[in-house]
Amino acid sequence: MIWLASAGAWWLGGAAAVWLVRRQWGAAVLVSVLSTLAGAFCLAAAALAALGGARELWQGAWMLPFGNFALRLDPLAGVFLVPIALIGALGAIYAPGYLRDGHGRVPSGASLAAFELLLAIMVLVVVAANMVLLLMAWESMTLVSWVLMTADHESREVRSAGFNYLVAGHVSGGALLILFVLLAQTGTGWLVPTAPIGPAAALPPVAVLVTLAFVGFGIKAAIAPFHVWLPDAHAAAPSHVSALMSGVLITLGFYGLIRFVPMLGPLSAAWCITLTGLGALGACGGIVMALSQRDVKRVLAYSTIENAGLMTLAIGAALLATALGRPAVAAIAWAAALLHVWNHAIAKSLLFFSAGAVAKAVGSRDLERWGGLLRRLPVLGTAVLVGAGAIVGMPGTHGFSSEWLLFMSLIRGAQELTGGARFAMLLGATAAAFTAGTAVACFVRLVGVGLLGHARSGEAADAVSPRSAWLVIPVVALASLTFLLVVILRPMLGLLAAAIEQLTPVTTIAPLQQLVAPLPWLAAALPLGAAVIVLGRWLPRSRPARSGPTWDCGYAQPTASMQYTASSLAQPVTRVLQPALRTTVRWAPPRGLWPAALTWEARTPERALAELYRPGFVRLALLLSFFNRLQEGQVMVYLRYVGVALLVLLGWLFLPTGLAR
Repeated sequence: MIWLASAGAWWLGGAAAVWLVRRQWGAAVLVSVLSTLAGAFCLAAAALAALGGARELWQGAWMLPFGNFALRLDPLAGVFLVPIALIGALGAIYAPGYLRDGHGRVPSGASLAAFELLLAIMVLVVVAANMVLLLMAWESMTLVSWVLMTADHESREVRSAGFNYLVAGHVSGGALLILFVLLAQTGTGWLVPTAPIGPAAALPPVAVLVTLAFVGFGIKAAIAPFHVWLPDAHAAAPSHVSALMSGVLITLGFYGLIRFVPMLGPLSAAWCITLTGLGALGACGGIVMALSQRDVKRVLAYSTIENAGLMTLAIGAALLATALGRPAVAAIAWAAALLHVWNHAIAKSLLFFSAGAVAKAVGSRDLERWGGLLRRLPVLGTAVLVGAGAIVGMPGTHGFSSEWLLFMSLIRGAQELTGGARFAMLLGATAAAFTAGTAVACFVRLVGVGLLGHARSGEAADAVSPRSAWLVIPVVALASLTFLLVVILRPMLGLLAAAIEQLTPVTTIAPLQQLVAPLPWLAAALPLGAAVIVLGRWLPRSRPARSGPTWDCGYAQPTASMQYTASSLAQPVTRVLQPALRTTVRWAPPRGLWPAALTWEARTPERALAELYRPGFVRLALLLSFFNRLQEGQVMVYLRYVGVALLVLLGWLFLPTGLAR
C-alpha cells in the first residue's frame, strides 16, 4: 500500500504543482513529465506486488456517514493498474509534443494538470473498497475526462460530443447509485463485496441487480448498445487523451463488471448467453462501422467498440462456463479477457499516438487526404503499420495471443456444453472469426490508402517528420512492446494467474501455458521475413534487374485521383452488408458533351443512435414538456409547490398512524 500511496501523492502533488506553473510552459512540462513518470513507477511496483498474490485492505475514518474510507489492493486490481501506469507515463511524454505542435500559440499547462489528476482518479476507481468512495471517483473520472476531451471547445462537434459523453456518464452514475444503495442493505454494508452475497429480504431479484450493474458499468465500457457516446468522444479528444480513454478508461467499466457481477449471486445461463450475444453484436457491428469511416480517429474509435465487444464476449463465455460448472473453460476465457485488456491498451494507444501525430503533420484526419506517408514519415508510418498488425491480431504480434485464447475458450466450450450454451459458444466463435477477417480488411484499407501510393493532397505531399522527441519516444516504445510481449507471453500468463484463480476455482494455469507455448515462436516470423526482404534487395544478383514504370492502362501520366479511394476499397464489404448498415449514396453522374466534375458521397448512420436513442429522447422530451408549464417564474407559485409537497410528505408520514388509532 506504500507504493500505491506514493503513486497517488506523486500524481496529485504533480497536478497541483503543474496548475501553479500552468502559464510557464517549460516548467509545467518538466514537472508534469517527472511527476507522472515517478508516479507510474510507484504504481507499477504496487501492481506487480498485487499480481504476485499480495492482498491488502486499508481502512480509515472519514467525515461521511457511509462506512469507512477503504482501499483494497488484490491481483484483479493489479491487472487494471498496469495499463494506467504504462499508458499514463507514455501519454505524459507524448502530450507536450502534441499540444505544442498542434497550436500556433504556447498552450496552457492546465491540460497537463488535468491529465495527472485523471490518472490518480482512475487508480482510485480500481482500488476503492467503499462503494460511496467508488461512486465519487467514478463521477470525478467522468468530469475530468470531459474537461480533457473538450479542450478544443470552440468546435461545435467537440461541444456536442462532450454533451453526449456527460449524459452517458451521468446515466451510468445513476444506475450505480441505485445498485450501491441496494447492496448496502446486505451484511457487508458499504464495502465492495468480495464474496457472493447471500439472500436478503431487502434486495430485489438478482436479475435487477445484474441489469443495474450492466447499465452502470457497461456504458463506460462501451458495450453495445451503450456505445453510442464513444465514436464522437474519442474523435474529438486530443490524441493522448483518446489513447488513455480508449486503451485504459473504458476497461474500468469491465473492471466493475468483473468485480461486481460474480458477487451478485448465482447467474442464470440465459443472462450469460445474453451478455455473450451483446459482445458478438458489438464486435461485429463495431468493426463494420470502422470499415465505413473516413475520419482516421473514428476508424480507431469504432475499432475500440469492436475490441470492447471481444472482451464482453470473453467475459460472457467465462460467466457461462462458470454457471454450468466448467471451470477449465472459464479459466481460458478469463485469461483471454484479462490478457486482451493489456493487449488492446498497448495496440490502441500506439495507433492513437502515431495516427494523431500523422494527422497533425498532414493537417487532416481525412483518410482521403493522406497517401504516400510511409515514405515521408517513416517512423510514424511504420508505427501505424505495426499497430494495425497488432490490433487485428496478426501472428507475431502480441494481439494474436488473447484472440487465440478467446477462440480456444469458445471452441472448447462448444465441445463441452450442450443446448443453448453450445449454440452461444458457436455463435461467439463465428462472430469472432467474422470480426477478425473484417478487421484485416479495415486496417489494410487504412494502411493502403493512408500510407501507400501517391499523396492525395498537397499537405500530404509536403508532410515532414516531426522533430519533437516527445512524439517519437512513446510511439517507438509501444511498437517495440508489440513484439517483446510475444516473447514473454508465458511470464505474462504467470502474472495473471492469481487474478484468474480469484475469478474461477482452478488450481493451476499449466493448461493455459500449454495452449500458448507455440506462440512465442511466431515472434520470429516478422523479423525473419524482413531480413529475407533486405537480403534479397541488397545481395548481388546473378543478372541485372530492370525497372520500369508500372502499367497504367494507357495513361501516360497517372495522378493521385486514379487511385482507389477509402470508400471504393471498402465497397465490396459495405455493399454486401448494406441491408444492415443502411448506407445511403448520393451522386451526380456526368452529363452532356462537356460534363462538370461528378460528385459521389456515401453515409453510414449510427443505427443505435438514429433509431433507438434519438427517437427515445424525443418522446421523453415530449412527455416531460408538461413540467415546463409549472415553471411560471413567480416565487409565490414555487412556494405553493413547496407547501403542497410538505403537506403530502407529512400526510404520508403520520396519516397511517392516526388511522391505526
